Amino acid sequence: MSSTDSKLVVAAIDFGTTFSGYAFSLRHEHEKDPLCIKVNPKWESGGRWLISHKAPTTVLLNPKKEFHSFGYDAENKYSELSLDGEHHEWYYFRRFKMELYKQKSLSRESEIESVDGKLMPALSIISYAINYLRESLVHVLCNRINSFLEDDIFWIITLPAIWSDAAKQFMKEAAVKAGIPLKSLQLCLEPEAASVYCQHIPFERLQGGRGISAFQAGTSYMVLDLGGGTADITVHQVLDGGHIKELQKASGGAWGGVNVDGAFVQFLEKLFSHEVVQTFRETHLFDFLELEREFEMVKRKVKVDDTSKITIRIPPSFLEIFRTVTDCADIKEALETTSYRRRVSITGDKLRMEAGILREMFGSIVDDIIRQVGCLLTNKRRYDINHIIMVGGLSESEYMQKSIQNAFPDVNVMIPEDPELAVMKGAVLFGFNPSIISARVARFTYGTNSFIPFIKGQHPESKKVVMDGRDLCEDFFVKYVAVGDILPINTVIGPKRYMPIRKKQRCANVQVFASSDPDPYFVTDTNSQFIGLLTFQFHDSKGELNRPVLLKMIFGGTELAVEAMEEKTGNTVVASFEFLDPNDQEKNAKT
Repeated sequence: MSSTDSKLVVAAIDFGTTFSGYAFSLRHEHEKDPLCIKVNPKWESGGRWLISHKAPTTVLLNPKKEFHSFGYDAENKYSELSLDGEHHEWYYFRRFKMELYKQKSLSRESEIESVDGKLMPALSIISYAINYLRESLVHVLCNRINSFLEDDIFWIITLPAIWSDAAKQFMKEAAVKAGIPLKSLQLCLEPEAASVYCQHIPFERLQGGRGISAFQAGTSYMVLDLGGGTADITVHQVLDGGHIKELQKASGGAWGGVNVDGAFVQFLEKLFSHEVVQTFRETHLFDFLELEREFEMVKRKVKVDDTSKITIRIPPSFLEIFRTVTDCADIKEALETTSYRRRVSITGDKLRMEAGILREMFGSIVDDIIRQVGCLLTNKRRYDINHIIMVGGLSESEYMQKSIQNAFPDVNVMIPEDPELAVMKGAVLFGFNPSIISARVARFTYGTNSFIPFIKGQHPESKKVVMDGRDLCEDFFVKYVAVGDILPINTVIGPKRYMPIRKKQRCANVQVFASSDPDPYFVTDTNSQFIGLLTFQFHDSKGELNRPVLLKMIFGGTELAVEAMEEKTGNTVVASFEFLDPNDQEKNAKT
């Protein structure tokens, strides 16, 4: 990776579950005003609703599986095709980012489904999305700067802090496939980007500031990043010079805004039947998307104590579908047969419902988020957490804001003016100064699978193997760091000594394991999980076993890194982590 110091522009791509966008800053403008960060203001839905700074994370391929469009353009084109019945051979993908979180064995061959069940490689679809955003940004910069070269950009890609090492590698490879040079690319954890952004903005632009600074040296605070797919929760502390130290390993879950959207669809199905809603979605996709966009605006405004009714416009095409599918002319009469008959009404094209129904749609994720925040705040005395900073698209919801404030009245809850842009803008600031994050917490105990001399009576006989006449104990967990360790950036652990186990061995595939146990003994222990390989070469293969290689693992960054050298010669050995295709790797490592 090249240094950002030599780059004219730092650009960040915020690749989200529901919406994606980019931001950038020119170096000379950043030096004058760090908050001089540009975002794209021109994303237009083409319908009644406009969400300007980000576009939907949607990708459309033509029948030849070639990229056609992204964002609102993809939504609108597929909707038109659907109206004419010409969409069946096309490939339309939306809200697919969460597949990287859900898939336990992520590989380069992992596939994701289009909305109608067709499969395509996830790496290709995600790279198409990143490439579109990259090209859009480059076009903006070329129009803005004379003689601009794309090589002048240092790129930042954001991702959730709770993602696996495999998902991080996957995103990085997708970005490279999309045309971003590896040497000009760095990953940024979303809560960290938000933390950096909030530290820079004037305090009066933080709602709930109460007139005191949350960013004085020594202050500890929680970042609650509520996005479309996940909730990321971290605890940070401000150090001297404005540096940020992570105090608690990142936690969270699939508690994003898409769950509320899903609950709304289920609500419609309870009112009008699953068949009606599915038929409407399939035959009038444009109207369905408009209904989703209207609900997006409504869900942000519902209040905790609101006793009034909420109005949502129902497209005329939906009412027509209802009458056709159910053979019922009176939709009001049909509502009387549902459990919502006293809480919902329809007048013309207006669906009126009690605000409490919408609050119920938030129910499960609000409970999950409050439970996790509460668990972390039980360590309040240890960390002295007096502030919670809420960012992400779901943090724009007044109901979500008040739910957190009411659940934790003794903590100062703060929300920036533009919570959905905090990660994107903060990632740009991070790109200019990656070392602002001075330490991170190990999410797992990391180590490798190794053979050690077998000691009778100490090691179980089931672990005994004989190689080249030596009794060895297999599956020993060589620990590098323990879960919960606070690791300053670029913490070097090692060197640890690795010897070939066969006389003519040239290549080593060392299995890497992660464990939730702070002190595992064997890699086969219950809480240990194989996550990938650490590969390197034994250069001298003259039939000797005494050819040690010294390995150092480097922690504290957004990704794991490794260095290796021959002990006898001091020569550098090329070594790397491989976290994708873990099942195939494990087989290869044993051959």
